[in-house]
Amino acid sequence: MTASQVARFVTALSRREQVALALLWGWVLLVAGGPLLLEPGATGDLSGYVGRVDNPEVIADMNPVARAVYWMGDANCHQISSRSYTYASNQMPFCARDLGIFAGLALGFTVALRRRPELSLPLVLLALVPIGLDGTIQLLTDYESTNPRRLITGLLAGGVTGWALMIILVVSVQWGLLPTSGFDGLGPGGWKFIILPALSLCPRVMGRNAQITRATMIEEMGKQYVATARAKGLTENAVLYIHVLKNAAISIVTMMGDELAGFMNGATVAEVIFGWPGLGKLVIDSINARDLPVVTAAVFVIALMVMVINLTVDLIYTWLDPRISYK
Repeated sequence: MTASQVARFVTALSRREQVALALLWGWVLLVAGGPLLLEPGATGDLSGYVGRVDNPEVIADMNPVARAVYWMGDANCHQISSRSYTYASNQMPFCARDLGIFAGLALGFTVALRRRPELSLPLVLLALVPIGLDGTIQLLTDYESTNPRRLITGLLAGGVTGWALMIILVVSVQWGLLPTSGFDGLGPGGWKFIILPALSLCPRVMGRNAQITRATMIEEMGKQYVATARAKGLTENAVLYIHVLKNAAISIVTMMGDELAGFMNGATVAEVIFGWPGLGKLVIDSINARDLPVVTAAVFVIALMVMVINLTVDLIYTWLDPRISYK
């Protein structure tokens, strides 16, 4: 495309489409160009865990733009150095697979805006299978993928996701498989109304749980008690599921408790978008109607639920590790 063709393409879009396109490509450029925002050798090895900031001291010394990008990467990506690209003597803020997903999202969204093509279910599945196989096999076995493979599978998955960015339009209107909104009770047809909200909320949580579980299990496998258990003649399943998993469960349960409490934020958005008659939608509707008593009661119930979740997590700690006591 020439510069004039690009200009005509952009000006033909609506304001919302222009903003969305600018945000997507702007984010891709910031992620890909992250190392160039810093002095050579400023990052070092950023390897850590998903869901927590592991390098606050390194990030604190960065300029504001780089600090924002690398903080997002530190909080939402494992940043394992062997699974991330490095150039200009700096590690990229996100791993190779995340980079591919971001670039694929922007590319797929751009193609969808330009050509307005129709999606087919086989095409979507075909694009998602490679990343599913590559990630799952790596998670469950000793297989280690390569960065080009991670980048390509991420591009495919991100591309088809960007192409089908409006999941309600594609799955419900174009394919006619599921209802777009509402709830029909728990009867025989009620399950159809659950699928789209669940698809919008669960993948991120499931992926994060899998990453945390794998990373914690690998860390525990290197400890002395594992060698002792094997020396006693225990089977590998007994070592993994009785000893290692129980010790790794502290971190897993902590993360699951945080996710469950934070789930309510995402659930509120999903309830509004999909017309689901839940507590979050009740809060939004009550705020719009200025019904303060209902808002107060709903916020109290949500706060109580978060307290119960945190209390339950603390009680599970004592069961997992008898050394933990609240007496």
